[in-house]
Amino acid sequence: GPSAKRMLEHTGCDAVMIGRGALGNPWIFREIDAYLKDGTILERPSHEEIREMMVSHLDSLVELKGEHIAVLEMRSHGPWYLKGIEHATQLRKQLSQTKTRNEFVNLVNAFFK
Repeated sequence: GPSAKRMLEHTGCDAVMIGRGALGNPWIFREIDAYLKDGTILERPSHEEIREMMVSHLDSLVELKGEHIAVLEMRSHGPWYLKGIEHATQLRKQLSQTKTRNEFVNLVNAFFK
């Protein structure tokens, strides 16, 4: 939010590129939008929102690419969602070894319960 506004004001650019900032943080778009509209700084997503997004992301990948490829890709994406969350080190390791959708979802659900 604030850094996007600074860039727009400082350079006069028409847009900002989010890039890797969106990895594991799809909420960044609503956060920037709210800040640019009226200066509102939104709260970070709750653990429940993060859990739901991780499962939804996985399920979308399963639908598009099949379970095997989806799980392999979520091994990389999963840790991005956990950035900054305390005590997530073990979950990151476990997710990197998952082989099925159910295994991935069960680990995520157990962590966030």
